[in-house]
Amino acid sequence: MRGELKALPLSNEPNLLQEADIVFLSSPEDTLEVKKIKTARKHGGHYIISFYDVFDAETAFKYRDMVIYAKKESLPALREGAFYYHQIIGLSVVTTDGNMIGTVEEIFETGSNDVYVVKNSDREFLIPAIKDVITKIDMKEKRIIIKVMDGLLD
Repeated sequence: MRGELKALPLSNEPNLLQEADIVFLSSPEDTLEVKKIKTARKHGGHYIISFYDVFDAETAFKYRDMVIYAKKESLPALREGAFYYHQIIGLSVVTTDGNMIGTVEEIFETGSNDVYVVKNSDREFLIPAIKDVITKIDMKEKRIIIKVMDGLLD
């Protein structure tokens, strides 16, 4: 393992980490280090990453349990109508009738689609991110418009 790190992606973007990208590594103690990626490749459900200044397994081990962040500006462009999780989290969710449901607090993946966890002061709702439910994601207005299907908000 000559200085390579195994990283679990927290993004659904398959080509998120690229060679020559500048990334930030954040430790559980909130220290932050800047690194330049030498190589990055997908391996199963993980990435195998090497950095220019990490040459051996002992040095690589010190980065265990750190989170790797990329600058938003360096993220690859997505196809029309696709969004990164950080763009969705925090958006308001309203029905096609204009009723406010809450705010997207987190997103989790299922086998077939993502699910938005929407919370308001009283309740939590699990909204499937499917075309039958999500009618529009309006980044300008910072909201998601949903069509309420039977049982969705019960």
